[in-house]
Amino acid sequence: MNSTASPLKCKAILVITLAALLASAPALSQSFNWQNPLPQGNQLNSFCWPTKNIGYAIGDFGTFMKTTDAGVTWNAYQTPTNTWLRSISFPTVNTGYACGERGCILKTTDSGNSWIQVPSGTDSVIPSSCFTSETTGYFGVYSGSIIKTTDGCQSFTRLNTGIHGRVWRLRFPTTDIGYAACDSGLVYKTTDAGLSWVRLPQAAPVACSFFGASFISPDTGYFCGVQGHIVKTTDGGQSWTFLAQPITGDYLYSIAFTDANTGYAVGYPAMIIKTEDGGLTWTHLNPLTETEMIYWAVNFTSKDTGYVCGTSGEILKTTDAGETWTRYKQNSYEDYTSVAVRSSQEALAFGTYGSVLKTTNGGASWEDKSISTDNTLLGSCIADANRMFTVGAWGSVFRSEDQGDTWTELNGTGTMDDLLSVQFLNRDLGYTAGADGALFRSTDGGGSWTRLETISDTALSEVHFVNNDTGFVAGYRGVLARTTDGGVSWQKHFYTTTGGITALCFPEKNTGYAIDYAGIILKTTDCGTTWNEIYRNDTMTLEAATFIDMLHGYVSNYETGILYTADGGSTWTVLPGITSNLILDMNFTSLYSGYLVGARGTIIRASDTATFVPNMTADIRALIISPNPASQIAFVGCRMSDRGNVNMRLSDLNGRILIAHNYGWQAAGLHEFPVKIEDFAPGVYFIRMEAGKQRFAGKLIVK
Repeated sequence: MNSTASPLKCKAILVITLAALLASAPALSQSFNWQNPLPQGNQLNSFCWPTKNIGYAIGDFGTFMKTTDAGVTWNAYQTPTNTWLRSISFPTVNTGYACGERGCILKTTDSGNSWIQVPSGTDSVIPSSCFTSETTGYFGVYSGSIIKTTDGCQSFTRLNTGIHGRVWRLRFPTTDIGYAACDSGLVYKTTDAGLSWVRLPQAAPVACSFFGASFISPDTGYFCGVQGHIVKTTDGGQSWTFLAQPITGDYLYSIAFTDANTGYAVGYPAMIIKTEDGGLTWTHLNPLTETEMIYWAVNFTSKDTGYVCGTSGEILKTTDAGETWTRYKQNSYEDYTSVAVRSSQEALAFGTYGSVLKTTNGGASWEDKSISTDNTLLGSCIADANRMFTVGAWGSVFRSEDQGDTWTELNGTGTMDDLLSVQFLNRDLGYTAGADGALFRSTDGGGSWTRLETISDTALSEVHFVNNDTGFVAGYRGVLARTTDGGVSWQKHFYTTTGGITALCFPEKNTGYAIDYAGIILKTTDCGTTWNEIYRNDTMTLEAATFIDMLHGYVSNYETGILYTADGGSTWTVLPGITSNLILDMNFTSLYSGYLVGARGTIIRASDTATFVPNMTADIRALIISPNPASQIAFVGCRMSDRGNVNMRLSDLNGRILIAHNYGWQAAGLHEFPVKIEDFAPGVYFIRMEAGKQRFAGKLIVK
């Protein structure tokens, strides 16, 4: 295995989740197949139920799912895009529309069996849609506009709305009366099928964005959003009632009412709340899922039968009005941080709370071989035909003598530091490294350990030896060290970075690659005597890596897909993505075959049969962030080539949006915006900004 752990894992022992990407390459004749969660693990963002039995769901990276038996079974499909889809509308069983990022609008006329992408006239995010007939529909756009079609998306008209800010949700209780849920606690209304729009009285504080809406009549409706806000109108928006609920102060993303009194709202963390008195009081329902889950949509097909979808492809169903909920699949949702691969048929995935899954049939099935511990397992290796090791939080070390079927805890290191990486060159000689510069060697198969020279007081995320004498350790702050005497002494190499090395790969003794999550790739061709930077992209966050030989390698990358090289890193291709979950480790047995594991239960197998989707990756430019690292306030800047509306989102490692702010229309030129971070925990945060037609991204480190 070329890569086993990362500095990010040290920061995220309890929750190791993030939005990232996975990809495949047409030249490789290769496909990626979900093995956990099933049927797929991408986030689901929206539901649509044209009948009680037929339902559709869409999600990240063009994911489309369909059921024809009221959710008893679901099938997953790939649409002709890898963009994130946000909203879906099926005005009839056969005709449907989906929309999402980068101005994407898709249409199907055969119940989702095939899709075409239609020109929308915008490259902004389209988070909402609503159709009042098979051919007449509306799409809400981040830029504050609403576009309308009356011919089934053959053409569009941009409506004169007067909206400044994002249009998060559209609802039309009749063909003429419609409502637009927006930023700043505002709702807009039309009574003439979109020809004119009026701004209704302030519905909520200006800090509130409305993400969900539900109407039970043309005049009575509910909106939910930021800080758990829920508001109600009974007079078509002329007045509003704030519905206090003490259950959550976090985001509520969707709301649905089944009658005048009964309604449900969902959000973060794994939140489902219910009212039976028109919103006066609310009850917290327990769906029996992890608190890290985000529920994005709720939909009821009858008074008793309803569905919820969310992160990791999660689908819940109730048939008793929310009293009990059933998961569609009993998947594992642990974060898998490391994968050890013996062959194309046999592999083990290691993760949080001692989770270990094993396959001996190429992933057709996975057996639970979990260790009885609450510790997160962060690194793994194969020592010989039978012996294996895994290391993790609080200095834990475990050994197996039967190919991973059973495990014994070893206590020889004496450290409480998290161990992030382990490698054994044979059944007796091995090394492990971790937090606070922890570095140990064992010569008796892990029975006892000797602490080696302290190279740095920062986390050492990787240890990799190319033979018994020559090896490398790497970690935060540009630490990269080499030994030629089995770890007795080390030659230190430092380079300038705001990040740290997350993977070391040596396809042969002299040729190696070091992957820095700050978007840097280093290469050596003289066994580490010198290292040269061969790739840098400040907008990328790099994580796992694997090299099959000296020329061919993959590097997982957040935001824009996996990087692939076929010439030893001289050139890199960004491959189209198929998942929004962070890939934390990957291990290939050949150019065509391997396993990838990551956040939210992700286990994917690469094989040699393929269909591919076009790369929709947009041109993303680097944000100007200063100071970085920061502790109280940071200034986020971008240079705009033209006038446009500016939106900013800051998210954490869980992918949860912590700040979503609209800065309004700005002139062309350089702009800086202050971001308060004094209440943020130390760690890595991600910032995305849309400024007119331009997109920017960057990483903020809070110290």
